[in-house]
Amino acid sequence: STSLFAGALHANPDQGPRPDLLPPGINPKRRPEFQFELPNIFPNFLIHLAAGCGYQGIAFFTHQFWTLDPGRTLWEGINYFRPARNAAERVAQLHVNALHGNAWLEDTRTMEHTFTGIRSGAIGDMLLMDQEFMIRHADRSQHDYLAR
Repeated sequence: STSLFAGALHANPDQGPRPDLLPPGINPKRRPEFQFELPNIFPNFLIHLAAGCGYQGIAFFTHQFWTLDPGRTLWEGINYFRPARNAAERVAQLHVNALHGNAWLEDTRTMEHTFTGIRSGAIGDMLLMDQEFMIRHADRSQHDYLAR
């Protein structure tokens, strides 16, 4: 389970999932296997909120997407941390920045290839699985907004 995996990664209980630290509207049942929430604010803002899960306390980062022209988008990702209390915490923050940067580059590369296929006409439709409901919701919100 997610809780067992998180426990194996984080020997310090403060770094495992900490549903008790979350605001009341996030994980209201305080499920111990909860890892993160991804609220989206239409049209271009995403917040990744986690409590514990390798971080002391609540941690979050944001993504903002800015259309530059029909074929280009600027993707900004920002990590937010409480001020480091010592050198070890500062090194940990820098480490998280590096990990997130690499993960975001990996995610971006996948999207760039997908977009290249769509733009070329080689991909006419994109099939989404049930687990990709957030993408479907964002697409529907965009279409509803543009249909006004």
